Amino acid sequence: KAPSHTTTEFALDLLRAASGPAANFVLSPFSLGSSLAMLHDGARGATQKELTTLLGKTLSPGEVSMIYSTLETSHAIMNSSVQIRSANKMFIDKVSSGALKI
Repeated sequence: KAPSHTTTEFALDLLRAASGPAANFVLSPFSLGSSLAMLHDGARGATQKELTTLLGKTLSPGEVSMIYSTLETSHAIMNSSVQIRSANKMFIDKVSSGALKI
């Protein structure tokens, strides 16, 4: 699948799940997808498999990582008049007993 098709599918699924018939809201599929992709890249086992399915349906973990890591660049190439700049960070508070507290 093309990167834009994969991310568009994720965005539309997210908007369908989050919207209600009488709800007004603002949601950024790009920001949420980017953040989930960071979690995906750090996850292993069942957690990574769930995130892979959420972000890329039938794609492999490597394909999901590649698509989301090049997302900003691919948008700039498709439309040179659009600039996207984002900053996402995750901080690990504590690692104990094999569990992360984020």
